[in-house]
Amino acid sequence: MSKKSNEYGYVPQSPAQLDAENTGIFEANDVVSLITDNKWSTSSQLVEIETKTIYSADASQKIEFDDIKENVFENHLLWINNLKILNNSVTPRFRVKVGGTIDTGNNYSYMENWGDQTANSAWTYSGQTASTSGISYGVSPNNSQGSNCSAVWLIGNAGNPNTHTTFTSLFSGTMRFDNEYHGIFTGVYHNTAAVNGILLDSFSATNIYYGKMTLFGIR
Repeated sequence: MSKKSNEYGYVPQSPAQLDAENTGIFEANDVVSLITDNKWSTSSQLVEIETKTIYSADASQKIEFDDIKENVFENHLLWINNLKILNNSVTPRFRVKVGGTIDTGNNYSYMENWGDQTANSAWTYSGQTASTSGISYGVSPNNSQGSNCSAVWLIGNAGNPNTHTTFTSLFSGTMRFDNEYHGIFTGVYHNTAAVNGILLDSFSATNIYYGKMTLFGIR
């Protein structure tokens, strides 16, 4: 970035922008450079890290995000669209990676509050599960026609080695046309460690049949 004369005020070589104010005057080329370096906006924004798409031909027992850029982003958002799995009696779950290794221990807990509405009835369920091997995704959308589940997961503090990583979800889905599921799930990874990967699989060895998952960093 070029120096500016006193006519425009002083603009530092590497400006430190603040929520309340910015010092100096930026010219068009400065703005382009800052946008390229992701330094222009200090308001919350989503930066796409990676997208995973699974089709029936390449069904897999797990979906892994191996580089969540935890050194850049402490918090993340995971958008999951049209998820289907091969067995409607199996629930997907999240687990984390620390140092590149999946934590398979009973170091997770979660709470759930969701409802099921069919053509003829409706009911709700609330509960909690402590010291388990993963954080429940919620419903179990199988690969039948008309079945799918979409969700937004907020993942907090993954890049902070001094606190627990949290998971919060809003989800909605259908099962075999007439069943509707809507709910909220929250979960915690109990170890204090910097999480550098996220795994989506199931509580038993069942393939993920279809779905698109995009991981964003929250700046």
